[in-house]
Amino acid sequence: MKKTSLIAFLLVLTMCLPLLSSCTPANQANESLEFVSNGDGTCYVSGIGTCTNTDIVIPSVSPDGDAVTGIGDSAFYSCTNIASIKIPDGVTSIGKMAFHSCLNLKSIEIPNGITSIGDLAFSHCRSLISIEIPDGTTNLGIAVFENCESLTVIEIPDGVITIGRDAFYECKSLVLVKIPDSVTSIGERAFSSCNSLTGVDIPDSVTSIGDGAFSGCESLTSVDIPDSVTYIGKNAFWGCSNLTHVKISNYVTKISDGTFFHCTDLESIEIPNSVTSVGNDAFSHCTSLTNIEISDSVTSIGDSSFYGCSALAEITIPDNVVSIGKRAFQGCTDLTNITLPYWIKTIEYNLFTDCDSLTSVTIPPWVNSIESCAFCGCDSLTSIIISQHVVNVGDSAFLGCDSLDTVYYVRSEEKWASITIGKENIPLKNATIIYNYVPEE
Repeated sequence: MKKTSLIAFLLVLTMCLPLLSSCTPANQANESLEFVSNGDGTCYVSGIGTCTNTDIVIPSVSPDGDAVTGIGDSAFYSCTNIASIKIPDGVTSIGKMAFHSCLNLKSIEIPNGITSIGDLAFSHCRSLISIEIPDGTTNLGIAVFENCESLTVIEIPDGVITIGRDAFYECKSLVLVKIPDSVTSIGERAFSSCNSLTGVDIPDSVTSIGDGAFSGCESLTSVDIPDSVTYIGKNAFWGCSNLTHVKISNYVTKISDGTFFHCTDLESIEIPNSVTSVGNDAFSHCTSLTNIEISDSVTSIGDSSFYGCSALAEITIPDNVVSIGKRAFQGCTDLTNITLPYWIKTIEYNLFTDCDSLTSVTIPPWVNSIESCAFCGCDSLTSIIISQHVVNVGDSAFLGCDSLDTVYYVRSEEKWASITIGKENIPLKNATIIYNYVPEE
């Protein structure tokens, strides 16, 4: 070999030595990882170091002789070439964002000694198909498996008390979840946008379901909420478009804002006697809802609560209800009959807008104002009974009520003349007024 060739060969070999030393055969511990000593004979993995392996085997002892007990925060953050990881016995904690954005990570072995898995630990591990959560885990942190879009099945072990916020957010392939009896709370958006999830069993140990917990779970068809649950958060089942059956706990006191918003396949629901209020948009756009039973315990119905429930034909609201919010029944196009509660004082803005099957309405005796556009577009409305305390009819309250021909007014013609009637109410002004009407009991 010529001298120049020999020199070139030696130079290439020298350059390759660091790479050769960093490559570890399969199933052997990768000692070229980075470690940080705790100063007590233990240490934690802090980074990938010079290791270039796709299959990572974390050693139980560092090159300096410290026992490996933890995976540090962001230790393998965005290590996109890693395909598998084996964590040894002795490790008790996995830090925050430890494997965040390991986009090609398909499998990981976690020992039973793990008691803590940090926030975002496996977030955006989009190739991860399955994972066995160790039995010793008591808390699933914030967004711990967020956007693990290939994850199909998860079994949460006994001992887990809290499923944290965004824990399984956008796990789009997740079809089955088993929640153990130890869990007491399901965090905000914990299973949000798990759009392949077809069923979930909520155990009797759960007391609260957080805001948006199952929002966007569009394959979810049935949910039984046990009596242990006292709180269901806002938008908890928002956009569960295939949900046909819901049993609500008998101890829930409020149907929160947007709880069943856009549950388009939900046909009927019974609101239990524990509920005192129905929140804003609670059942908005439940376009298949034909029947709903509102219990006597309910005292308030929020804005847009039944907005766009186009299949709802009839509803009786109990007399304990003292307020009904704006747009509560707007767009209920099949609504032919409604009994309004005795004690309400205002027919709110757009309350019955575009209820074009509504034929008659009785205004309860304590109502003093019919607000703007309250009955806009109710083109089948032929008659209305207006009570003695009404002093104001807002602009466009009866705009488009072209079939309105008879108004039954419980007081005199003189009192009728004192009512302030806003502009764009030609159908009301052109109707025949029957004065001193005595409503049937």
